Amino acid sequence: MGKTSLWATHQLIDTPPQQPHWQWRIDSIKNLSPKVRLLPDGKAVLEFFTQRKSSPTAIFQHLDQYAPRTYQAQCLDRVIAIVATPSKV
Repeated sequence: MGKTSLWATHQLIDTPPQQPHWQWRIDSIKNLSPKVRLLPDGKAVLEFFTQRKSSPTAIFQHLDQYAPRTYQAQCLDRVIAIVATPSKV
């Protein structure tokens, strides 16, 4: 996301927001609190989650990887759940 995204449309979250029709693209995650992991190769990985408030409402996973002794991250942002619109009958 970083420089190319509108952070004003996202909200940091630590649990899935109450929505009746989440359509998960991965196995459902209950604990969405931010996490930092240090890898054996010295990299640090920051993981956090946001909810996009604008339509379509979605949950994003953000992974920022930092090489040893750097502040420049390699970022991966992906949608892991989206609010499904009920099908019209």
